[in-house]
Amino acid sequence: MLKNLVIVESPAKAKTIEKFLGSDYKVMSSYGHIRDLKKKELSIDTETLEPHYEVPDEKQKLVKELRQCAGQASQVWLASDEDREGEAISWHLCEVLGLDEKNTNRIVFHEITKPAILEAIKHPRHIDMNLVNAQQARRVLDRLVGFKLSPVLWRKVKPALSAGRVQSVAVRLIVEREREIQAFKSEPYYRVAAVFALTAADGSATEVKAELDTRFKAHSEVEAFLENCKDATFRVSSVAKKPLRRMPAPPFTTSTLQQEAARKLGFTVSQTMMIAQRLYESGRITYMRTDSVNLSTLCLAASRDEIVRLWGERYSKTRQYHTHAKGAQEAHEAIRPTYMDATTIDGTAQEKRLYDLIWKRTAASQMADAEIEKTTVAIAIEPAGGKAAAGAPQFTATGEVVKFDGFLKVYRESSDDDDQGADEGSRLLPPMAEGQELQRREVTATERFSQGPVRYTEASLVHKLEELGIGRPSTYAPTISTIQQRDYVHKGDHKGEERQYTVDTLKGKVVTQKTRTEMAGSDKGKLLPTDIGIVVNDFLMKYFPVIMDYNFTAKVEQKFDEIAEGGEKWTDMMKDFYRDFEPVVEKTLNTRSEHKAGERELGTDPATGKPVFVKIGRYGPVVQIGAADDNDKPRFAQLPSDKGMETITLAEALELFKLPRELGEFEGHKVTVGVYDLSTGKTVYLDAGDPTDRYFTNIAWSPDSKTVYMIELNRDQTDMALRSYDAASGKRKATLYTEHDDKYVQPMTPIAFLPWDDTKFLLQSQRDGYNHLYLFDTEGRELRQVTSGKWVVIDLVGFNKAKKSAIILSNEASPIQNNLYAVDLKSGRRTLLDNGRGMHAAYFGRGDKGGMLSASGKWLFDHYTEPDVPRDICVTNTTTAASNRIFSAPDPWAGYAVPEYSCGTIKAADDSTDLYFRMVKPIGFDPAKKYPTVVYVYGGPNVRNVEAGWHYASRSWETYMAQKGYLLFILDNRGSSDRGRDFEQATFRHLGQEEMKDQMRGVAYLKSLAYVDTTRMGVHGWSYGGFMTTSLMTTYPDVFKVGVAGGPVIDWKWYEVMYGERYMDTPEANPEGYAQTSLLAKAKNLKGKLQIIIGMNDPTVVPQHALQFLNACEEAGTQPDFFVYPGEGHNMRGHKSVHLHERITQYFEDYLK
Repeated sequence: MLKNLVIVESPAKAKTIEKFLGSDYKVMSSYGHIRDLKKKELSIDTETLEPHYEVPDEKQKLVKELRQCAGQASQVWLASDEDREGEAISWHLCEVLGLDEKNTNRIVFHEITKPAILEAIKHPRHIDMNLVNAQQARRVLDRLVGFKLSPVLWRKVKPALSAGRVQSVAVRLIVEREREIQAFKSEPYYRVAAVFALTAADGSATEVKAELDTRFKAHSEVEAFLENCKDATFRVSSVAKKPLRRMPAPPFTTSTLQQEAARKLGFTVSQTMMIAQRLYESGRITYMRTDSVNLSTLCLAASRDEIVRLWGERYSKTRQYHTHAKGAQEAHEAIRPTYMDATTIDGTAQEKRLYDLIWKRTAASQMADAEIEKTTVAIAIEPAGGKAAAGAPQFTATGEVVKFDGFLKVYRESSDDDDQGADEGSRLLPPMAEGQELQRREVTATERFSQGPVRYTEASLVHKLEELGIGRPSTYAPTISTIQQRDYVHKGDHKGEERQYTVDTLKGKVVTQKTRTEMAGSDKGKLLPTDIGIVVNDFLMKYFPVIMDYNFTAKVEQKFDEIAEGGEKWTDMMKDFYRDFEPVVEKTLNTRSEHKAGERELGTDPATGKPVFVKIGRYGPVVQIGAADDNDKPRFAQLPSDKGMETITLAEALELFKLPRELGEFEGHKVTVGVYDLSTGKTVYLDAGDPTDRYFTNIAWSPDSKTVYMIELNRDQTDMALRSYDAASGKRKATLYTEHDDKYVQPMTPIAFLPWDDTKFLLQSQRDGYNHLYLFDTEGRELRQVTSGKWVVIDLVGFNKAKKSAIILSNEASPIQNNLYAVDLKSGRRTLLDNGRGMHAAYFGRGDKGGMLSASGKWLFDHYTEPDVPRDICVTNTTTAASNRIFSAPDPWAGYAVPEYSCGTIKAADDSTDLYFRMVKPIGFDPAKKYPTVVYVYGGPNVRNVEAGWHYASRSWETYMAQKGYLLFILDNRGSSDRGRDFEQATFRHLGQEEMKDQMRGVAYLKSLAYVDTTRMGVHGWSYGGFMTTSLMTTYPDVFKVGVAGGPVIDWKWYEVMYGERYMDTPEANPEGYAQTSLLAKAKNLKGKLQIIIGMNDPTVVPQHALQFLNACEEAGTQPDFFVYPGEGHNMRGHKSVHLHERITQYFEDYLK
């Protein structure tokens, strides 16, 4: 019988804790909350305000497993995080699993170390319902605000908008700051600096730099001042020395960690929390959601020992900081390393950098003050023949000398103003005495401009939210992510504008003036409100001022604290809030307005005399010429990304309606999308708007050829829009559909019109997590989702006109099968058209679909294979599903010695996803023997290698290798195709990393097989597989002895832009990801034999990839082999292919056998 069951919320945390507990304990993960409010409804009783929780479908299996283990255990320990959310997770587990409170222990710890876990086991407690209720109050209040306000926005502003208690206030901060910036008028002023010469007693000359204590507003004042300086004498009027002490900053809280990681490491707030979570769960740091600066007595002692060991007794000063912020839900210690003697750790580059920052900050907080001597020298300006008047401008020189560096030896805190320039006061001054005369070398007056408010960065926004008491440590990161995902806020990427300024310099008796240029107004990485964000903010400020009030949001947090301390009933708080809130919602819904929210009239179109408006349209900001009640239909133009609704002028708006418009660049030339009329020879260009950083894909015609349909993507490929254009005029007719995904959207097919109804079409989308069919009309109304489920529509083959059904290919039966179905477009009911096994297709090969479905759609050629069926061809009636086999191919391997082909599954590195593999065993397989093993890998997007077709889609080369005595293993890792969005996007921004983890699970499986020789393992792949091969050889050099990498990608920033940025984001946005995935830095790790093969004319993975890697190996002293096919492209064809595979085989024969 199971003695002890420990349940935590994270599998990584479970893995770490399991190491510390003996065999009497089993540790399982709940994978976060096992129940929550229902996703698509309010899920709250509006009378009692009691929440209605449910266990989602994807958690049902897990709950069953947990319930079964809990029933077998003598004791259950709930060990979720120690904050309010963690307490709520434990309570939900208790409720759902039906745990007996007497036999259920709640344990908490703020670090995952063996002493902490064992100590927690000794001092269990029961669930604290005050903490649970505080979390329930937050969840219910936020749900009420979100679910009640969002429909108001849908009706009054634009569909698909959302509001939130904290997110809306955060947007308000950013909008108000933007308006402050727009209202600010920068004024020039002049800053004067001088360089003086000083002759020492030994005759040596030194320079002293000083700045005038007065700033001039007018250039005429500068001219007059420099004129006076020509004959003036400069004399030291005073010298003051002052000792200073600088104290270290306290150890990190959540917010200060987020701020410093942004400034010093360039991490986003969410990135910081993700990495910190991994460090915590692996036992490296204490709990990362805290607003406490306290350190435990154990940490204080450990810090002192380490500081004394590294730098000596003088550098140590034990300090205990005290928390001023109130937040009963948070942990009771700052974020710190669990072991101070661990100055470095193993892990990813990001984990190492963040850990180093935390270690240094913690150590510095326990170190002595820095002792500094500051010197200030005043330099009077004496006019010719006279003395300086009282109160006259004078120069000031300042300098600092660090007498004892103290904590500065380890750490210096950053600020948001660090980029404004280096500390002018840190220079060393030569000895000077009062009355001493200085020789003027030059005086420079530089034109500067008054600095207005600055836009928030993620770090400074966190600081402001904390300052105002809005949110808590656990909410900063999701809030900032949400407002960006909702497109209310975006990060600027504008480098600024050139600005001229003057520099007047006095040397000797001559004043010269020069004009210089600088970049000003850069908003790179800063948070800017979008037009939609501004309009939503203004609407909420007008109708819901209480919700948008900073004090209200802060007071709500205080109420949560009171609930957590048992000072208030959470249901009473909810009722008080809802009593005042609900009437305002109803009143706003029923309010009528003459103009739509955000609408602004710019003026009159001189060509038509009609009014010109800018407003929020259904799919974003638009300019409109004409009113809705005009006889003529209004004309619309999408607002470009570089124009704002509040700032666009009438002239700029009218420019958007001019044709033709340029749509991008092709081979250095601007590209226009046009419709060419074969009869007239004329071209009409589509009015598709500004082409900058956009992609145009999947073009389709309407059945009457009067309308062109095009799917358009932004550069980040996070947003797509289906738009229609008039083929005769090129004018945009409508935006019919938009889709957003925080990672990427990947439209792969044009829309398909129904043959019996020219006003309706099918669109394929993965928006619900799997690629499915959606029925729309040409007005852009979504009529219904035709197919649904946790499977993928592989292809829309065509239509049966009589039955009004669509013929599709899908993997509904199994992720490794393709089967044909007829789908009723009204009901979505599917009828299987084949035998339900294997791999079926309605065409001979990919891209060759012509003639395989009859014109009426009634008859279908079905080409299919199964593991033991080489190929059969059937003619199928798509109305009745009756099928007639007309051809069966003979076994092409008949008469040859063939191996055993098998298929199976293992768990991915996430411990939950099933991965399919194919294994090809050697000819004459003997389980008592050990065989050299080759892992064949591709692993990239849009491809799968394991299918339920002939020999499980095994390639002939695998059979050839099996004939030579090798075992072959092929695994489709996460990131490969046809398994749904989450499966495919698991590798986003770090290609190769999750794939390698999955492939190494495959290796672990192989190592468990007695007949696999683990000392003779090789790996081979081409293209993406070449990248994977090289990655595995250099990341796991002790596992793989031999590798052959064909056409390998070495660095994703050199790959084709649309593909590379879709899966990796841009190099500017994801420098860490590009650095992590680049193989150049890993060249030094190569131990085994690696052969790289390329085609010298490869246009896909250009030869520079391989050549740069070879250069890196040369510098690192590692020795790969290299073979080139002159004149060949990315793949070898014909006899070159035979030569290639013989070469690959021979390499393994030479070095692996």
